[in-house]
Amino acid sequence: MLSRSRVVGVLVLWCGAVAGGLALQWRYDHTPGAREDSPGEWPRTEVLTREPTGLTLVMLAHPRCPCTRASLQVLASVMERARGRVSAHVLLWVPGRGDADWHEGELWRRAREIPGVQVHADVEGQEARRFGALTSGHTVVYGADGHLVFSGGLTPARGQPEEGAGAEALLALARREVPGEARADVYGCGLRAPLARARERGSP
Repeated sequence: MLSRSRVVGVLVLWCGAVAGGLALQWRYDHTPGAREDSPGEWPRTEVLTREPTGLTLVMLAHPRCPCTRASLQVLASVMERARGRVSAHVLLWVPGRGDADWHEGELWRRAREIPGVQVHADVEGQEARRFGALTSGHTVVYGADGHLVFSGGLTPARGQPEEGAGAEALLALARREVPGEARADVYGCGLRAPLARARERGSP
């Protein structure tokens, strides 16, 4: 039978381990994903058409990244509050020779259910490269003149379905309250680094 001092020692060690684990998880959740500069002008794309009279939003995401669910939930909220002032596209990564189920699933359904959003397959991340997206959930917005006005994520951390600074900036742009370009950190799974592994095992 353990002595009282040993029990206390075990509890102290256990509490320290739990606290350390929670701290590491918090740090991971709040560490932005990789990013690079998005093109300042609407790039040449074979998939999308830019809205010539208003804002065009493009979200690049991975259909098997758990963080994508939160990004789509926030996008749904943004589109509802934008009240038709934003034309939106969601591009979901698929492998070049992937099974048919890469084009279906919960996140595909969630994206298609958002009013005003068109959903496309992004084969091997070609469109993500054109828009400079490295992390799932990266969203870019271009104005009617084709200039970039927003680049970043919509959530405040990984997997948190809450409107972050990016969502607030996007809504301000929709209301024409913010001139110029706005930026925000992106939180999600990598879009490029895990691609080879995703092709091999069918998941990011």
